[in-house]
Amino acid sequence: MVKKIYLIDDDSVFVNAVAQLFEVEADLEVFGCAASEAEAHQFFRSGQLQNVDCVILDLKLPRTAGERQTSTSIGIEVLATLRTQENFDQQILVVTDSLEPNDGEQALAGGCDGYLYKTGNLEDLPTLADELKVAIRGDVLMIPRQMRYVFLREVLTLKEAKLMELLDRGSTWNQVAKELGYRNANVATAVGYRIFDKLLSVHEQETISAERKREKAIEYWRARCQRPRSSP
Repeated sequence: MVKKIYLIDDDSVFVNAVAQLFEVEADLEVFGCAASEAEAHQFFRSGQLQNVDCVILDLKLPRTAGERQTSTSIGIEVLATLRTQENFDQQILVVTDSLEPNDGEQALAGGCDGYLYKTGNLEDLPTLADELKVAIRGDVLMIPRQMRYVFLREVLTLKEAKLMELLDRGSTWNQVAKELGYRNANVATAVGYRIFDKLLSVHEQETISAERKREKAIEYWRARCQRPRSSP
């Protein structure tokens, strides 16, 4: 299945680079783009939004095309319009150079599915595009480390809880991917380690090994659920 992506961003260099990097992917298609709030609303009114599977949204947008003044509040407004007025229930990935906690909190409250940071350096675009691909294909919450404390919630979602339950039972990443519908074991692993970060302290996140993170997170999961330790 080909996922159709719509970009809302006034940075033509970024838009063109993403379009080129996605062009070689058989399952991803850039459906169109808007460079301002006005152009985005025009697209919404056209009725074509129903054909879109993912919106990539920059928060810093101008009101109209060509206008130099931009504001993150405009992007937040567009996000709110998508979720509340247009009832868009597909993925919305925010890609911006803002690391302001308030912007992150508003984007999260507005219903974004990921918050990726773009540096503005062309050499960083392939890495950013790879992160976008993982998020689009795997339903993964992608966030930069600097914003993690804003986005990681204390309570796990039902799907996250199911993943932890599967790991506690001894399931492999391949089995987790198959059970929960992730594209492959790598995507399931990426999701899993983001869940581990929700359960671990900042010190544990930064100092213990990957394998120990998994073990420690499962220990915390068992304690939270008041479940006995699984038999060896």
